[in-house]
Amino acid sequence: PAGIAHARWSPDSRHILTTSDFQLRLTVWSLLNTACVHVRWPKHPLKGVSFTQDGKFAAICTRRDCKDYINLLSCDTWEIMGVFAVDTLDLADIEWSPDDSAIVVWDSFLEYKGLSPFS
Repeated sequence: PAGIAHARWSPDSRHILTTSDFQLRLTVWSLLNTACVHVRWPKHPLKGVSFTQDGKFAAICTRRDCKDYINLLSCDTWEIMGVFAVDTLDLADIEWSPDDSAIVVWDSFLEYKGLSPFS
């Protein structure tokens, strides 16, 4: 069985997000009840997760079938609100804009295409 590669707090400090070894899944654990939510195939153990400034939404990078995706989640229910593919060869990281109106992703240094903003 896979262990935990990384753990981080949610912005509200009521949940812990863990990434398993081998990036099999990211799990959101509630500290208020026994609920947990799984996101399959997170792209990175230490990065690839970004929260809006108000902590209401999360963007999580995933990879499946050799393609990178962004999963948008509501931090109230941790329900996946949408998933879309991004035009990267090896997505390096993701970040929300300071006003939460856009998301930017960037590719690895090996194949630099520049920044790709989404709004």
